[in-house]
Amino acid sequence: MSLGDEEVAIGSLLCYFEEQPRAGPGGVFTHTAQGRGANADGQPVVLDLSRTRDEDGTVEDQIIVDIGDPTSDDAFSLSALGSEGLIQFGDASAAASDVEVSDFASGPVTLSFDLTCG
Repeated sequence: MSLGDEEVAIGSLLCYFEEQPRAGPGGVFTHTAQGRGANADGQPVVLDLSRTRDEDGTVEDQIIVDIGDPTSDDAFSLSALGSEGLIQFGDASAAASDVEVSDFASGPVTLSFDLTCG
């Protein structure tokens, strides 16, 4: 996975590509995936991916990248939310190219990945 100008090695991507109920706003998750790795500084990196379909048929993709120890004050998240197609899900894979993720406090960072579920 590339995040800005840094390559982050993601171990296996765990995927669940079957519909499951979505609590709160209703609708369903149609795809969910999570991968873990570490950046060049040794900080943990977690990549969370999801596709949801609302009760009205609206489909949204969401990417969240958590960086750092979640119990630390230095940890932060980058995210992107978009329509279906932000993430390309295959039968056992997930990919995205040049997606801008942001923490809304600093400028956006470009994210690309092409990962196989494992």
